[in-house]
Amino acid sequence: MGRKIKLAVMAALIVTSLAIAAFFWLTMPPSEYNPRNIYYRLKGYTVNPWIPIPRDRKYELSIWDVDWPIKWQGRYDYEEFLENFIERFKLRYPEINIEVKSNLFPLDQYTKTVEEAHGRGELPTVLAGPWVDSLLNAGCLVPLDPFLSRIDRSLLNEAAKAAVSKEEQLCALPCWLDIRCAVANPALLSQRGLDVDTVAFHGWTPKEFKYIADLAVLDKGNVESVVDLAWTSMQGAEELTANLELVETLSKNRFKGFLDPFWQGEAAVILPVGRGFLRHAIERSGIMEAKEVSGVEYRLVPLPAPTAGSPVYPARLDAVCVPGLIDGGDLPLLRLACELAVELARARSWIASELKGVPASIADVPGWRLRSGIDEVNCQFLLRSLENLRIEATTPSTLPVQKRLLDALRGELGLSLLQGGITAAQCVETLKSAWYP
Repeated sequence: MGRKIKLAVMAALIVTSLAIAAFFWLTMPPSEYNPRNIYYRLKGYTVNPWIPIPRDRKYELSIWDVDWPIKWQGRYDYEEFLENFIERFKLRYPEINIEVKSNLFPLDQYTKTVEEAHGRGELPTVLAGPWVDSLLNAGCLVPLDPFLSRIDRSLLNEAAKAAVSKEEQLCALPCWLDIRCAVANPALLSQRGLDVDTVAFHGWTPKEFKYIADLAVLDKGNVESVVDLAWTSMQGAEELTANLELVETLSKNRFKGFLDPFWQGEAAVILPVGRGFLRHAIERSGIMEAKEVSGVEYRLVPLPAPTAGSPVYPARLDAVCVPGLIDGGDLPLLRLACELAVELARARSWIASELKGVPASIADVPGWRLRSGIDEVNCQFLLRSLENLRIEATTPSTLPVQKRLLDALRGELGLSLLQGGITAAQCVETLKSAWYP
């Protein structure tokens, strides 16, 4: 009987000790000796939520973002949204002197501005906008894992998460994706013996696409058209040549303009398209409905890809990150910057609905489906595309050789192919210097 009592007492002591340890683990304020601070530092996360923030100084933070041409709550400019967010963030720290400044840039200048500022060592504390993957390779981004729950991380799209991760550390928080695809007129496809549902689910090869190529319109004013079609066919020279031959063929088509031939019922397919087309199409549908005029039905379908039944979806990524050298950095400032970045990413979730991008987190999908205005069939297509995305990033989702090819096509080489200056075969021959440097 005495032995049982001793065992019961020992068990009670162990349980009590564990409870006390858990209590201190959960309630101990941020400090250099906080167990969770020590735990994350041992795991390589020098910046984490348990770094103490001294209150006897001023913290100056800055945000760079795109001046998006959208309205928050239907009436406020994006700049006003950001100002409102900053004021709400500062209220979380009433006893800390925080100043947050914001700079907004035109979309077509954002990436260049960021890269130039990086070269000068003049980046802000928080970047929000198109993902600039060169920052990841430079090793200057603060990992955000400690500032997100395990559930939050698990809800992120795997391709988006991989594009912003380095050595299994999440170095940015993906917000939304601009998925590149084609748009088709189901009636005209049917006239050529093609079923739009089959194409939407299973895709089509360049060979199958040739049945409709004379009724297809390529965005000849943008070299990214070449990049998108090349991105779906990186398996080898033969596959790449097949898709670049489509560029060569489509660049000679009889159609003038890009969107008009489709809405006039003359073109069966236009490619590539993304969120910009969806915004245009939804606005146009509203105008047509107001006039009580029926318009052309449109369906999103994949870009041609080499393997039958395996469509590929190039995508551009919008993300929030914290540039800053961790070793020897201002740790309290970086902690505030990380918390600002995570809150900003959450606050910006409405952007995907307005710009017709696709949320990078499953948690944001229900609200996006309600607010985006995209019809259910095309919503389903975009959500299916999340399973096979290709996001351009040097590591780890893009091999260095693929990155060199895409960069080469963005220059004079891709432009020359679009304008008929060279053939697809000549283009691939030139690319071999990038393929086998």
